[in-house]
Amino acid sequence: MVKKEENQREFEAEVTQKDKKVKRGFKLTEVSLNQQNEATKVYNRAFRDALESGALLRNKLEDHMRTQGLWNDKKQKELEEVQIIILKNEKKLAKGGIRLNIAKDLALEMADERANMRNILMQRNSLDGNTAEGQADNARFDYLVAASLVYIDSGKPFFKDLADYRNRSTEPVALEAARRLAQIIYGLDSNYEKKLPENEFLVEFKFADGDLKLVNDEGQYIDREGNLLNEDGRFIDEKGSLIDKDGNPVTEDGQFKFDRAAFLDDDGNPIAKEKAEVVEAEEPEDKEEAGEEAKSESEEKTEA
Repeated sequence: MVKKEENQREFEAEVTQKDKKVKRGFKLTEVSLNQQNEATKVYNRAFRDALESGALLRNKLEDHMRTQGLWNDKKQKELEEVQIIILKNEKKLAKGGIRLNIAKDLALEMADERANMRNILMQRNSLDGNTAEGQADNARFDYLVAASLVYIDSGKPFFKDLADYRNRSTEPVALEAARRLAQIIYGLDSNYEKKLPENEFLVEFKFADGDLKLVNDEGQYIDREGNLLNEDGRFIDEKGSLIDKDGNPVTEDGQFKFDRAAFLDDDGNPIAKEKAEVVEAEEPEDKEEAGEEAKSESEEKTEA
């Protein structure tokens, strides 16, 4: 479990030491001149190895994707149209002068189109990491994470070397260190989502809270259709009880939660629960008696 701190370079995380979970403080140190030089060497080696293995250069990637059918004019046009919608709505929100409910719809449309744009860009950039430059960039970044992460109390490196980091890159400490270093190196803003114009509008006019979750006039969590949600994003009724999207009561596990009516016999009469239990209880006794009789008959035949 990682605890985020105000200092971008420092954070706390639980690690396993001698089979026990302990909380330790970590810090991403400033990259020294020697580390910068070594990072450049790592980049150059990775770039050379990538070229020798047949990796494409970045400026040839789009041509390759078009040849393979991974990118085309239709997708490019779709991307441009989405960008136009976002810019158009952003302009309307900035100018104002329209009904608030219409402005809300524009903001929500912007959020949807921005998500669509990210998906399209993800498709276009999906192979960038396979280019020679992409592989070299990743290698340099991995080295910087491995070299700069230390324990706060001792100043000792957390990773032994680059290979150690790569072997443990999915551990919570490694993931948090990589996330924070990316923000520092690439200028990523942790509040990027909150600063998007559509989200600033939704928060300003109390259509969303500080965590960008949609809320109603009473401050209750809701979905796009106005249905009540709890903190976990599950449907609830006005009393706070769990329900499904159709309003049926459900349990924590999502099973229906009804006061079940009695089942009916063939004549349409309710079957008493007690009667059903008696029938179920009698069946084993009958089987046991039948078994005893069969056993007795078998013994008699044997004696004869």
